[in-house]
Amino acid sequence: MREIKFRMYHLELKNYFENGTDINSIAYNSQFEMIDLNRVLWEQYTGLKDKNGVDVYEGDVLWTGVDYVYISFKSGAFVVISGIEDEMALSEYPIDEWTISGNIHENAHLLEEQ
Repeated sequence: MREIKFRMYHLELKNYFENGTDINSIAYNSQFEMIDLNRVLWEQYTGLKDKNGVDVYEGDVLWTGVDYVYISFKSGAFVVISGIEDEMALSEYPIDEWTISGNIHENAHLLEEQ
């Protein structure tokens, strides 16, 4: 069974919080200030790891060796989105052979450079 965990991207602070699934631990930042949960994007762990053993989450940008793609969650499934094939099921790709290069919020320019 796949491990269920999330990370949050704060839209105003422009940073990530990765404290697992305990709502009490992610509702506060490192200074114990309450985080406005209406201003964050929740991104779920795919259950997969990249070539370097790093957890792959939705929103991650990966280098395939040929181009950059990113992971999204649509219609109840994780998908890989690229400029070439648009979107395909995550299970169709060798994610463990690819490398995380960033995320869609901070590294979207990687996708545009293709």
